[in-house]
Amino acid sequence: MTPLHTVPLGDLRKGIETILAKNDGADYVQKLLDEANRRFAKHYPHIGTFWEGFEKITNAGGYRMVPDNPTEIALQQINGATVLGDLFANGARPGTVWLAPFKSFGPPTATYFRSSQANYAYRALHETFHLARQGGYTDEQMARAACSLAGKDEPTFGTAEIFRWSGCFDEHLGKHCPKE
Repeated sequence: MTPLHTVPLGDLRKGIETILAKNDGADYVQKLLDEANRRFAKHYPHIGTFWEGFEKITNAGGYRMVPDNPTEIALQQINGATVLGDLFANGARPGTVWLAPFKSFGPPTATYFRSSQANYAYRALHETFHLARQGGYTDEQMARAACSLAGKDEPTFGTAEIFRWSGCFDEHLGKHCPKE
């Protein structure tokens, strides 16, 4: 059997900085966070800047690759990335971003390696918003905030349609913060 090779996370900070340098990425991310905080933070503690959240996560549970045999967490159904824990709630697990690994049969090509690390950085960017306040922001809340900024009507998806909300959030985020 051919062994699988996992592409490492690499320097997520540098990867995210590269994404935010494109288009109006850094400005948009701040506006999006401000809009989510305005609409949904209420009285809950929350972050004021993306990089504040990045540092809090790095110093809490971190940005981690889902292990091959997850024993600490049950993420068998992970769709790219997810979060667990909370950055603000006392007694909660530490806020952690879990990223599904990119793997290849044999050593990854340079193109696959770069693309995988760009995807990790984009997923880390997306997931950081979910830990941006006590109790987190949902994909629905982030999609609603993104639609508000774009001056678009909010979708009428059901609350349980998480992947549709996530896709809507990514559609708007990707316009301002393209992966590659």
